[in-house]
Amino acid sequence: MDINYREIAEKAIIFAKTFDVRLDYTTQSIQKVDELLGTYFEHMNEYDGDSGENTLWNIAVHFGIYIGETLLKNGLAEMGFKWFVRDSLPILRNDLKNTECSPITKAHKRILNGPEDSVVSFYNVSFVVARGELKSKDRRTD
Repeated sequence: MDINYREIAEKAIIFAKTFDVRLDYTTQSIQKVDELLGTYFEHMNEYDGDSGENTLWNIAVHFGIYIGETLLKNGLAEMGFKWFVRDSLPILRNDLKNTECSPITKAHKRILNGPEDSVVSFYNVSFVVARGELKSKDRRTD
């Protein structure tokens, strides 16, 4: 499966501009993404049925890939992470450390569950896990 992650992330940037939000692949932009996804959580009742679920999933995919690209640009690529597709879902994976994270899943959880599934926290914890500072059984974040 050949996926142009940069192009998908750029679509998220263009979409964010419709809300007067500027995304620039910085750590600070992740807070803006969290706020945008929070808007969908606050208006979830407007997304009924399969069509609404598909819309929310597509938003999560675009912003999740933006989060992933930001993670890679800000250090995870240098730590050995790259995009990997498992069961049709792109994730970030480091084969050498057997560590992975799923920014798309996290973006979707942020929309569905609200602030308790902060993408800012996910972003920060991803670096902690990548540096090996958090010990867990399978070293996965999502």
